[in-house]
Amino acid sequence: MNRKSVLEPSSLYDREFYEFIHPGSSQSAARVAPELINLFSPGSILDVGCGTGAWLAEFRKHGIADVIGVDGDWVNNNQLSIPQELFLGRDLRKPLTLDRQFDLVMTLEVAEHLPPERGESFVSDLVAFAPVVFFSAATPSGPDEGVGEINKRWPGYWANLFAAFDYLPFDYLRFKFWDDRLVEWWYRQNMILYIKQSYLNSRPDLEQILNSTPPGVLSLIHPVHYQEQIALVANSGPKSLLRALPRATIRAIKRRLKRL
Repeated sequence: MNRKSVLEPSSLYDREFYEFIHPGSSQSAARVAPELINLFSPGSILDVGCGTGAWLAEFRKHGIADVIGVDGDWVNNNQLSIPQELFLGRDLRKPLTLDRQFDLVMTLEVAEHLPPERGESFVSDLVAFAPVVFFSAATPSGPDEGVGEINKRWPGYWANLFAAFDYLPFDYLRFKFWDDRLVEWWYRQNMILYIKQSYLNSRPDLEQILNSTPPGVLSLIHPVHYQEQIALVANSGPKSLLRALPRATIRAIKRRLKRL
């Protein structure tokens, strides 16, 4: 898939983009959704940045009819995997408000596509909808830049934002699906649940699971991703490596060269 430099969402996220990601999203959802249902038995789900609704379509297969997907109005209705009436067109660069609550809110590989200054308010939006947040966002873990990824952060950044609202990281899914090749590596690397402390206190079964998982390691790089980055660097010439450097580093190098 071509990497595009245009930052206008309607140009970035076109039919080609959604056709590219849909099969992997559907296959991953088929593996992970049943586990979320087993953990939380959600009766209602909100997907913020749902794309064409592949994940929600999977939840509907399991009998969860009360779902809402939110994404930009540039998403082609003909590509939706959910009924059109379950899709809301919103610009996620702006605060999101809906006049209702859900059992589970999810946002997968979305936060990195939003402006850096939107990070805190985006988390604030999510926690307003549900006591459980299924969250996944790209990390700054290599030279590869996905389409429109302008705010890649390590998980600790997001964990700190969630902590301000008394939501704790429940890092269970990554360990369960880490070696599952039917789940896309970016989900296996990045998906973390954030659960409101009061809800967690009411679920001793979840606390037992939490206590049995490895503690305190949020920033992980999946081997598949690591190998892809190594291959990318190995097959890149000097110009490609230069493009992979952060812009600030390139500017600093240019300033130093001018002084010589």
